[in-house]
Amino acid sequence: MNKQEWKTLAKVMLVSMLAVAVLLGLSLWLLLYVNRDGHAVMSFEAVLNLIVVALLALMFPLIHHGQARWLWHTQDMAPGQAPEWMSQKTAPLPKIVKPWPQRLLEAVLQLAAMLLLLWLFGPYATQQYLVDWTNAYQLSSGTYLLCVMVLGSVPIGALALLVHGVLRVCARRCDTDSLRYRLWRVWLWAYVLAFACCVYIILMLGMMMVRYLE
Repeated sequence: MNKQEWKTLAKVMLVSMLAVAVLLGLSLWLLLYVNRDGHAVMSFEAVLNLIVVALLALMFPLIHHGQARWLWHTQDMAPGQAPEWMSQKTAPLPKIVKPWPQRLLEAVLQLAAMLLLLWLFGPYATQQYLVDWTNAYQLSSGTYLLCVMVLGSVPIGALALLVHGVLRVCARRCDTDSLRYRLWRVWLWAYVLAFACCVYIILMLGMMMVRYLE
């Protein structure tokens, strides 16, 4: 590796170590806090799961923005010529003046995605139920991963169908070659992909917590 690659690797390792330290520190603090007198008892796994889900929910706008930049960067590339995901630097999205109803809608959609992640996966019982279900049928880890992909595809597929319908309505009212429509289309599909990314990360981490920490 060259000097720049070593620097990048060092930065990634430093950020990873800091993230793990912060995550464990928050988990221990919340574990001690919620298990005090007068509070509901929570296990370490439940606290860790809640913190992981909350952090991913808070990071959703950043993941969404990064995905939008990547889609804009690769939108004119042929499927076989597209580079590996996030393997190239991307330019900022073009700046346009958005009407306030669109800004409000985007803010509401992002908030809804964050709250939905917390509602679905914040309770540790969701992760336990999924793993208990696989254990009841004695499924292997590979089969469980396949089930995770299928189960995660249900809400993601429903969201994708909704976005497709919204874009069809917008295409009838707007110029599909306009910059505003193209940015809106990228924003919506990036929204679906960012939500999918968060769902799969949460499900994978939940499986590891239930199987290896309990």
